[in-house]
Amino acid sequence: MWKRFNARFRCWLGAAAMIAALGACDVEKLRQDNQGENTVQAQEAAAQQSRNAVPEPGTIRNFWRPADAATSRVTGKLTASLERGRSGPLALAFVNGITLRLERLSKGNAGVLAGGPAQGSFAAMLRVEDDALVFVYRVLSEDVERVAPLGGLCGKTKTTHVAVVEASTEDGVLTFKVAAFSGEAEPGASETVDAQLCAIYSFVLA
Repeated sequence: MWKRFNARFRCWLGAAAMIAALGACDVEKLRQDNQGENTVQAQEAAAQQSRNAVPEPGTIRNFWRPADAATSRVTGKLTASLERGRSGPLALAFVNGITLRLERLSKGNAGVLAGGPAQGSFAAMLRVEDDALVFVYRVLSEDVERVAPLGGLCGKTKTTHVAVVEASTEDGVLTFKVAAFSGEAEPGASETVDAQLCAIYSFVLA
């Protein structure tokens, strides 16, 4: 009888040990899965923080002068600033009597299409490298004073969006470029819808 009991007891102990081992494996696997998920989440959060840390274009170096005759004629010199400190919106004030208040919609590499194949990429449009960072904004307001000789950025038509890039030329000259659009579609949001480009304005540091 004792032999039979001992055999059963040893079998029970062995089964219990196997169950405990399996449970420990499950716990370790769950811990590793959670650790991996936490690592991915931490990496995504760090990447998002890095993207958000990029300042609005033109705000570190605020004062810009026209780089060509057409820009000088329509806008004159430019001052870029953020209203209410870092929270924005971005304001572009042109000395010829035009002021834009802008809400950022997106930012990304300039190599993407700006709005329909006919317009090509932001890089081709603004003559910057494909990896230059372009910001797309909705125009919250465009104040055009009577002294503005040719109206707003799109002339007599309402400016609805702008794409802005701050980049250096091959010669190391820092430039600030503004592409103005009059369409309802957000530039860069669709590869088939025309964003209706009006004009491009170029500036260098004042």
